[in-house]
Amino acid sequence: MKLNFESIISNLRNKANDLYDDRGKISGLLQKVKKMVEGNKELRSLFDDLKVLTELIKDYYSGKYKNLTKGSIILVLIGLIYLVNPMDIVPDFILGGFIDDAAVIAYILKKLATEVDAYKLWKVERPTDKMDDDIIDLDDVIEMEQKDYGAVDDMIDITPDKE
Repeated sequence: MKLNFESIISNLRNKANDLYDDRGKISGLLQKVKKMVEGNKELRSLFDDLKVLTELIKDYYSGKYKNLTKGSIILVLIGLIYLVNPMDIVPDFILGGFIDDAAVIAYILKKLATEVDAYKLWKVERPTDKMDDDIIDLDDVIEMEQKDYGAVDDMIDITPDKE
């Protein structure tokens, strides 16, 4: 199986762009990622990478970290959207169905390696802002979203755009 990463990115770019300015939907996406990773043995290999990506998203949208381009945030959102899509290239309900998810996350991390490394360094240098032990501790973000934007149960459409 050969994945066409650029095609995957192209197919999900509009979805990610739609999410970019909607904090409620981003919070909903992060909740889906958290639920998906909790207790999923196949996704354990992605734990550290997903932790970094979700922390990066949280810090960016909270205003703590702004050293990213919109394009970089879009790429991270694309990876997370792909992850929560149950009908991706190899459907997640099939044994080994998370192999493509891991490959897409790895590809995005490789494309953003310099920016992710800079973020990790920034995170380490902030003594009061270390990475959470929990993969995606969203309580503070969710409270903010509920207060400012209403319910975070707003479902997002995670199906790829048809060309």
